[in-house]
Amino acid sequence: MNTSEIQRKARIGYLNLRIVILRFAMSCEEGPSEHWKAMARRQGRFIQERNHLMTPAEIRKIEKRRGLL
Repeated sequence: MNTSEIQRKARIGYLNLRIVILRFAMSCEEGPSEHWKAMARRQGRFIQERNHLMTPAEIRKIEKRRGLL
C-alpha cells in the first residue's frame, strides 16, 4: 500500500466520521429547520466526496452488506 492509498483511505475514514456525526446531530434537531437543512446539505457534500474517493469494488462491498445488490 503506497502513501496515496493510505491518504485516500484516511480521508474516507474522516468523511465517514463526519457523516455519522452529522447524522446524529440531525436526529437531535427538531424538525426541518434552516439549521437542519444546512446540516443535510453538508452531509450530502461529504457523502458525494466519499463516494468519489471509493473504488467500484468498495462500493459494491458496501451495497452488498446493506442488501442493495
